[in-house]
Amino acid sequence: MNDDALSDRRRANEDDYFRKRDRELIERMRRRSEREAARERLSQRIHVTDDGLADRLEALGFSDETVPLLHLAPLVQVAWVEDKVSPDVLQHIIAVAREHGIEELSEADQQLREWLESKPSDAVFDTALWAIAAMLQHRSVSERERDIVDLLERCRAVAAASGGVLGFRKISRAERERLDHIRNVLNTGRPSASSE
Repeated sequence: MNDDALSDRRRANEDDYFRKRDRELIERMRRRSEREAARERLSQRIHVTDDGLADRLEALGFSDETVPLLHLAPLVQVAWVEDKVSPDVLQHIIAVAREHGIEELSEADQQLREWLESKPSDAVFDTALWAIAAMLQHRSVSERERDIVDLLERCRAVAAASGGVLGFRKISRAERERLDHIRNVLNTGRPSASSE
């Protein structure tokens, strides 16, 4: 009788162990499937089939909800050239975000505000530029040129909004260098050395 009770208990423990393992495996498979679906949505949203780029974007926290921020990342990068984001620049970038359909309190809006409060890593900026350049490669030459000019004008407006000294030199040398870098990456379609 005692052996039967021990055997039943052992069997029940084994059953519990295997049920727990099965649940863990199923949960892992579900999470993996969700990650793959999220990466697929991200890839479709940016119209780029480069898995490496999608993986980098995902690793940096981009999702299909925050993809609209890609085109704002260069503006934020220019805003941080002087190591601070002035209230005028912040308002300017928020206004551009609203023009691009980023709604207040959305996930993208919250991420943008974090970027404007605390400077993102260079990897965020470099990968965003790489993604924009990749997306532009799928457009006609005239559309690509128009979009690059438009983005650079928005970046220049951010640089000018930061002020300069007594209204002179509204765009600093460091800001001009950053604008040149952005133009170069967008025109060549190649990521900068720090993002490779």
